[in-house]
Amino acid sequence: MKKITELTDKEVLALTTEELDLMVKFRMAEEGIKILTAPKEPEYLPLPQPTEVGYVVDGFTHKFKDKALADKLSEVILAIGVDSMYTESYQGSNYSIKYIKPIESYYASAGTVKKEMYYTKEVIHEMSEIKTKNEKLKDDFQYDLDEYNNEYERGKEVREEVYGKYNEVTRKYEEMEAMKRKFSEYLLLADHNVEIALNFLKRAYTIDEETEGYILKEVEV
Repeated sequence: MKKITELTDKEVLALTTEELDLMVKFRMAEEGIKILTAPKEPEYLPLPQPTEVGYVVDGFTHKFKDKALADKLSEVILAIGVDSMYTESYQGSNYSIKYIKPIESYYASAGTVKKEMYYTKEVIHEMSEIKTKNEKLKDDFQYDLDEYNNEYERGKEVREEVYGKYNEVTRKYEEMEAMKRKFSEYLLLADHNVEIALNFLKRAYTIDEETEGYILKEVEV
C-alpha cells in the first residue's frame, strides 16, 4: 500500500474515509501499534430488590415484621406524647458523661409507623455473588479500555501524518477554488479580459504560481 505522502494531489483528493482509515491502520501495523476497537462497557448483572417487609415506629429503635404490633406501639407512644419523651445525649465527645434532654422538634413524628423494605439472608448472599461478577466485568472492561487508550495515544502521530496530509491538500484546493470564483467575478468586470482580471485579483489577493495556473486552466474564458 502506498503512503499518503507518495500520492499525487489528485489521488489524495479522491481518497474515501474508509481508504484513509485503512492507511492509518497500515501505518500503525508498520509501527507495531495495536489496532484495537474501542471496548463497550458491559451490561452488568442487575441486583435483586429487597423483598422483606418491616415496620418502623419513629421514636423506637427496633423493627417489626408484624404491622399490628407496630400499630400497638404507635398507639402507646402517641398516648404518652412527644412532650413527655426524652433522648440520651453526651457531654461533647466524652461518651461517659451522658444526660437526658427533651426530644427535639425533628422527633415530632414519634409514633408514626413507616413501612421499609429489607433483604433476606439468601438474597444478600446472592447479591454478594452478583457484585463479585460485576466487579470482574468492570475490571476486565477497564483493562481493555486502558489498553485501547494507550494504543490510541501511540497512534496519534500516524493519524496526524495521514489526515494532516489529506487536510492540507483539501484545504489548498478549497482555497484555489475560492480564488477561481473571485477571478470569475473580476473577469466579468474586465469584460472577459484575462490579463486585466488577473491584475485585479493579484492587487487584492496574494496568490502563488500554482494557484494562478489552476485558475487559468480551470476558468472558462
